[in-house]
Amino acid sequence: MKRKAVMSREKQIEKFVYGTRADRLRENARFWLGVLLLLTGIGVGLYVGVWWGFVGGIVQFADACKVSPVDSDGIALGILRTCSSGIIGSLSAMSLAVPGVRLMGVNE
Repeated sequence: MKRKAVMSREKQIEKFVYGTRADRLRENARFWLGVLLLLTGIGVGLYVGVWWGFVGGIVQFADACKVSPVDSDGIALGILRTCSSGIIGSLSAMSLAVPGVRLMGVNE
């Protein structure tokens, strides 16, 4: 008959409080994946909101005004794109930032 190794009371408490090494590595990986998602969300939100929406809308508006028969659709879409750039940027940032914050465990 083989005897089972008996874990000391201190080791049991340490395992309960700190978890196993795999648990700590998993939590650490979740945290850094959350940080990566949060930073990516901020970057994507800034790109979409500022560059694509705001600057792109102004450029589209200016190009539509330059055409000899004035392009009213281009003007309207350029104004709409510029005015809605904040909302579009915020939504695109939140689509990655919120899951990143949840993975980091901030709301727990």
